[in-house]
Amino acid sequence: VGIDQVSGWGSLLSLQTQTDGSDTVSNERVQSRSTIGQTQFKVGLTHELAAGHTFGVFYRYAVLSASDGDRSRMLNDLQQPLETTNTGGHSSEAGVRLRGPLTRRLFYGVEASWAGIRLDDSLRRRVSVDAHQQNEISRGTIGAGIGFAIRPRVVLSLDLTGGIARSMLHRAEDATGNLLE
Repeated sequence: VGIDQVSGWGSLLSLQTQTDGSDTVSNERVQSRSTIGQTQFKVGLTHELAAGHTFGVFYRYAVLSASDGDRSRMLNDLQQPLETTNTGGHSSEAGVRLRGPLTRRLFYGVEASWAGIRLDDSLRRRVSVDAHQQNEISRGTIGAGIGFAIRPRVVLSLDLTGGIARSMLHRAEDATGNLLE
């Protein structure tokens, strides 16, 4: 059983100067701040089966949050609209594992897992309408491996893993609900 908490923040100051062919100069200055946080709860259980075989199962659930926003945006000393992104969501992962010896020098392992994440974003951009976005990502994997102890310090192994993933994104305008992407 465990609880992990991770958080962080950062700031950015970007100064960009551009010129075109007619010597027109453009100066852009952006100050922004970002935060990120995750609190994860996890639980796992292992059980020793007969003859050295081990069965394990685990589950993880995390609450996620992040934000990125302009504090100031100036173009040629004129205040520009600010951009922000706020994200909240959660993730889940579950899996099972079985491993153990087949003979004194031959051993195996198999595992299967599923993971999913859902994020809800609030988006404010300078050049487009205010919008909200939902992201859903899931994946399933299954794997197996076999190992052979040639000598006490030398092991020959073969592992195979396969999986499937699905990703969906839905972005809509805040004011009308019209689909944007």
